[in-house]
Amino acid sequence: LLLPKLANLVEATVNALWKEHIRFSSRACLRHDHHMSGEVFVRIYRKYVAGGMSTFITPLNCSVHVIMYTYYLLATFGPAVQKVINPIKLFITILQV
Repeated sequence: LLLPKLANLVEATVNALWKEHIRFSSRACLRHDHHMSGEVFVRIYRKYVAGGMSTFITPLNCSVHVIMYTYYLLATFGPAVQKVINPIKLFITILQV
């Protein structure tokens, strides 16, 4: 469980540095924070919380991704749909962080 998280963190960091030439954009920072917090929480749960709570992080992360990509899918349906789903954009960003 930790190795894939660590690989995602390294990939996000390398992509941010490579694409942004050491100048992080808000999107690159959001992605980096997302992977970093996942790694940190998994380590904390594995060390201090009993009962397999470290496995809770992965389904939670998957749920956030399902919500994100559903939003992106709906946004491709045009301006009429974008008007309807636009109010939840801030909620999704907060959920990602």
